[in-house]
Amino acid sequence: MLTEIYTYFTSKTFFYDIIPGAVGGIIILGIQTLTKQGISYQYGKKLQKIKLEYDKTMRDINHTYDEKTKVLDHHYAQQLAEFNAEITNKSNREQQDFQRKIHDFSLYSKKKHEIYPEVFQLIREIEYVFQQIDDSLSVHLLEPVNSTDEIMPFLKKLSELMHSKTISAVVADEVFLNIIKATADLELEEGKELATIAFMSALSRELFKNIRLLDNFFSFNVLYFSDESCVYIQDIILIFFDIVLSEETFSDEFSFSNKDELHEKIDELREIFRREISVGDY
Repeated sequence: MLTEIYTYFTSKTFFYDIIPGAVGGIIILGIQTLTKQGISYQYGKKLQKIKLEYDKTMRDINHTYDEKTKVLDHHYAQQLAEFNAEITNKSNREQQDFQRKIHDFSLYSKKKHEIYPEVFQLIREIEYVFQQIDDSLSVHLLEPVNSTDEIMPFLKKLSELMHSKTISAVVADEVFLNIIKATADLELEEGKELATIAFMSALSRELFKNIRLLDNFFSFNVLYFSDESCVYIQDIILIFFDIVLSEETFSDEFSFSNKDELHEKIDELREIFRREISVGDY
């Protein structure tokens, strides 16, 4: 068996059968290798081209993105700056408006705290004089006087004791003073009667002037008074006018019939003023 194999490999048949097949295989292998290398080269070249095109496309995309981003950033920054400026301007306007309102409210509140006591003082002064008329300033005014020379000193002393601006103004009235001087030539009772008439007449004029002053003061400052207080002030002023214009007020027939109504309204007005000034207009 071994001899046959040896003989086969050393014979011409081996070279005719095997060698051509081996060479063909090598040639085929070479062709396949070259073909594969060519395909690989072409594939690599094509792949390289694709990669270059992809890189270029990505660079273009990135460039476009960067440009659009810059535009958007610029637009956003501009919009943000405009928005911030608008917010700042609006905030400044609102702050100025708020400060103006605070200032206006402060002035309003300050004015209110000034006029409430003032109008109430005017009311109480007039009420006080009417009360004095009801008590003694009528036919009994000069009862303690024993001579005409005592009339003027007595009235001045009376004015000091009453602490009334209205009565003080009456005593200082020039027309009234001239009439009092004329009583020196009259009998005591005649002088006292004339002095009483002159005093009550001057007092009537002064009261009427003060009521008009109160009415004007209220009218000029009506915006500072609440609706509730306005009603009471108007009612009180009307009662004052009714009293001073009555023929009986400055005679021995005077009767302070609406005294209780007047006192009640003044007391209620005082409580309204006190409440409004203490709590403010918040």
